[in-house]
Amino acid sequence: MKKFGILFIAAIFAASCTPDMKTITIPDALVADQVNITVTPTTTANVYDVNVTVPEGIVKIDLDNGTKINGTSGQAIYPFKGTYTINVDVASKGGITNKKAVVQVADDNYELLNDPVYNFLTGGTSATNGRTWVVDSLSKGHMGVGPTTSFIPEWWAAPPMDKKGKQIYDDEITFVLKGAKVNYNNGGKSYVNGAAKNAMVARGALVEAEAVYGPAGGDFVATYATGNNWTWSITKENGKSYINFPAGQAFFMYFVDPCVKYEILSISDNELSVRVEVPGLAWYVSLVRKGWVR
Repeated sequence: MKKFGILFIAAIFAASCTPDMKTITIPDALVADQVNITVTPTTTANVYDVNVTVPEGIVKIDLDNGTKINGTSGQAIYPFKGTYTINVDVASKGGITNKKAVVQVADDNYELLNDPVYNFLTGGTSATNGRTWVVDSLSKGHMGVGPTTSFIPEWWAAPPMDKKGKQIYDDEITFVLKGAKVNYNNGGKSYVNGAAKNAMVARGALVEAEAVYGPAGGDFVATYATGNNWTWSITKENGKSYINFPAGQAFFMYFVDPCVKYEILSISDNELSVRVEVPGLAWYVSLVRKGWVR
């Protein structure tokens, strides 16, 4: 009986391998020549219309300015001079096809930045050294966490000076409008959210438990030298403004991750509140302009 069963299964398998099935092939991915990228200057300096044409597939466009487009067309805005690489991925039946287009922007166009968010964040064109922000350590909720369904730190809101001695309250982040530069001075050490430990280790940081610096908790302190010539950008989505940093560069004090963007909840001349949303959690950091006293 056992032998019959084995023969029966073998017969079914052999029958399933028909000539028709053997001729089934997976289609090839599109070739680069089938992906056409058109970049057309508009009547406004440094603003371009971007269009992608393909015979089939799902198109995703990265404009190299912090903006990503799901679809075949959009507008690219580059306030600052430089070389930008538009990256297009097309997912078709045969796989992913990539193509790039380079845009050379000859001059800055600060009129594109005539926006309260840019001016509050950097101090505007007259602030040649930019504007420096520090954690609002004297206020309740200067760091916190809550559900993604809320926009306040419902689950934990740090009391004033809650992380004293843990290498966060001396950190300074400076945004400069010209050239979109950001300078981050952490004094050699950064306070690191527990969920972001691996991201900091990946940067080459030496990470210690925060208990080494004071009362125990679930976070860490990292010995980490910040870099130079870091940059930032702002994107706007559905009426909201987000601050973006290239992977491996700046971050807002205690939450570092290569994939996050920082939603601006509120901003003024003296105060800035940002929110980071990750699966299942939303983290908060509140900052004030350096030297400003509430």
